[in-house]
Amino acid sequence: MTASAKDIYQAFLDETSRLVWNAEFDTLTRTMTYPHVIATKERDVTVEDGPALTVLATAFRANIGTLGATAYHRICRSASFRVGDANWIDGTHETYVLRGATTILEPFTGVMSLRHDGTRWLGAGIRSDVRNADICMNAPEILTTRSFT
Repeated sequence: MTASAKDIYQAFLDETSRLVWNAEFDTLTRTMTYPHVIATKERDVTVEDGPALTVLATAFRANIGTLGATAYHRICRSASFRVGDANWIDGTHETYVLRGATTILEPFTGVMSLRHDGTRWLGAGIRSDVRNADICMNAPEILTTRSFT
């Protein structure tokens, strides 16, 4: 039985969320394509390679830890294979950062693409409806940025 786009997308969310939560950044870096664009309300951030993603992911994980997070979950809302190219999935998900059963950040929507490299699915860019300041997407020493206009 072939997995649906939504099942693949949710499995990717589950695995990468677990890697972030457990600070397994070396493994996390191998789940993405590069350069990797992470877009938020204020700007696009281009992550050039795995070491740069490690810096950014470390800052994000430390930030939610400082906020008192006890859980980090992302739930797929929709996902589909691209028309004419089953090696791509585009999806939408909600992100929840929790302390117990209470959200400590307003839940936010993400739109992400996955690309199959012939062996596995890799994250190929994400746009989230959240402010950089809320999730600590700041590491100027390793990032190239472009402000939205």
